[in-house]
Amino acid sequence: PDNRLFQALNREDRTRLHVALRDLRHGDPLVLHKLTLTTAQGQPRVFDVHLIQLSLSYHLDNHALVLLVDRSAEVARENDQRFFSLLLDSSDNLIFAADSQGQMLLANQTLLKFIGREEVLGQRRESFLPLHDAIRHSEADQQVLRTGEPLTFEGRAHFGEPDGTLEFLTRKFPIRDQQGQIYGVGGISTDITALKDKQRQTLLSESVFMTAAEAIIVTDPQTHIIRVNPAFTQQSGFSEASVLGHRTNILKSGRQEAALYQAMWQSLNQDGRWSGEISNRTAEGSYYTVWSNINTVLDDQGKVLHYIAIQTDLTPLREI
Repeated sequence: PDNRLFQALNREDRTRLHVALRDLRHGDPLVLHKLTLTTAQGQPRVFDVHLIQLSLSYHLDNHALVLLVDRSAEVARENDQRFFSLLLDSSDNLIFAADSQGQMLLANQTLLKFIGREEVLGQRRESFLPLHDAIRHSEADQQVLRTGEPLTFEGRAHFGEPDGTLEFLTRKFPIRDQQGQIYGVGGISTDITALKDKQRQTLLSESVFMTAAEAIIVTDPQTHIIRVNPAFTQQSGFSEASVLGHRTNILKSGRQEAALYQAMWQSLNQDGRWSGEISNRTAEGSYYTVWSNINTVLDDQGKVLHYIAIQTDLTPLREI
């Protein structure tokens, strides 16, 4: 071939072509796949190179016919596909798609790893999911196919974990062809198990907070009250609305020595907690004694977020 062809190739592809031309003298036509040529404009393009030795009847036995088939668009599509596959497989979410008959069109590596399969394309969900989960996904797909609208739902997974404790938030959406017709349903499932556990823990904590027999006071770092529970109102006579935003000294009876508060703050600053007796004053002005346990709540950087005081009324014991 013309030297310009060799000059347009990189060193590796130039060697491939040279070897192929040498072997062509004793063999059948050859095809070299995906050689990169640089155009006169400096743009790289990918070609398949077909080499055909010319017949002796042409008296050109040392010549070869070179056909270049441009594969640049195809290679670009392959690169795009690899790029998007990498994105899908890098996600922590389960990403999948099924056609209108329920056969899988797509499953990322996260999903395959989760269900312990190497491949599920072309299979129906019943072949790799518990029937309960397969039916739930099938019903959701049918709703999306029927309405053409996305759908979001929560569900507990019955595979991947023996105790079935994993919970997912799943987003389903229609997949349309170039004519706008729906031919499948895509889905993205996010593991929300930790979030749901945290929500349940929060609800449990809230239940304990609201039903505790001890008064609970939550303050900001400057000891402004930001929350109290019903037991506090019953104990002190102050409603929540009347104390919010006020500092905790609103409860001081004036009967406590300053040394006690100095010791309390020293303990809170050093150990993050303090326990002891405090004399408080009710909304009506009467005195009552509490055993107070105060704990410091810190953020990830070690800064004070809140102080939480749990107070047990000792007044009945003093009256015995």
